[in-house]
Amino acid sequence: MVIVQSNATSVGMRRTWIWLVGAVVIVLAGLAAETGSAQQADTGKFSHRGVTLDRASGLYYVTQDVQARETPDNNGKRREPVDEGAKVRAFGRSGSWLAVRDEEGRDIGFLPSNLLYALFDGALESDLTGELALAGGRKCSYTVRYTGSSPIEGEPFATSDYDVIWRCTIGDAVREFAAFAFVTLAAEGGRKDPVYQLTMDIWEIAGEAQDQVFSTTMMYDQGRARVSFDSVSIASFADKAPAPQAARTVPEVLRKGLEIAVSSWNDDAWKAIGGIAKKGSASVP
Repeated sequence: MVIVQSNATSVGMRRTWIWLVGAVVIVLAGLAAETGSAQQADTGKFSHRGVTLDRASGLYYVTQDVQARETPDNNGKRREPVDEGAKVRAFGRSGSWLAVRDEEGRDIGFLPSNLLYALFDGALESDLTGELALAGGRKCSYTVRYTGSSPIEGEPFATSDYDVIWRCTIGDAVREFAAFAFVTLAAEGGRKDPVYQLTMDIWEIAGEAQDQVFSTTMMYDQGRARVSFDSVSIASFADKAPAPQAARTVPEVLRKGLEIAVSSWNDDAWKAIGGIAKKGSASVP
């Protein structure tokens, strides 16, 4: 099985991340969430302004100036205008319309979902740590630290940034290395159950691919609440795709994404990573 870099991966690789050698970056475009947890569509229905709605949640970015409506249709009574760049929270859905409140909790009315982008709040209250037992007797541990958000030039979205330190058995030694990753939107804006891309990069990989960026890409399907393997940028570094993993919260998405990434690497990948990893102490600052 040949696994190659996806088109979505190349989007992130065109960006220059000189200042961030080891990090996970999540682009806040597509995955609606409350702080610390990925957006999940609530079950059940309720009545609001005489309209039966499906429950919904999540923080959204308004992509252009739009007129809020009293009811979920273009002929509904006009309420107030909502400016491009505003952030709103959804609490109900009727077809392609969302019932929303502003960030202070005030009921705005209904907005068409195709003019909204779901946002991801990837803040972690504390460092994320874990241990993994991998094929071939390898063992890894990791530490993920949330470092805040950063704007993306030319885009209306920010990123959630993380420092990541890996400590793995490679050959007969325990070695430490840093990684960089990002998540981009892989679904149409306003879609009820979007899919998101989580990519982990390792810079200046050793061996034949020396000085390349080795990228491993996973996809988070919000509707199915699972993370699955997508591709690698160096085809010879993965032989088969690991099984998808269930994930609902932000920590779970990060944990399962990291687990799937390292589980997909074959012996050639580990040999190349071993060429850049160091013995001794690598720590999260």
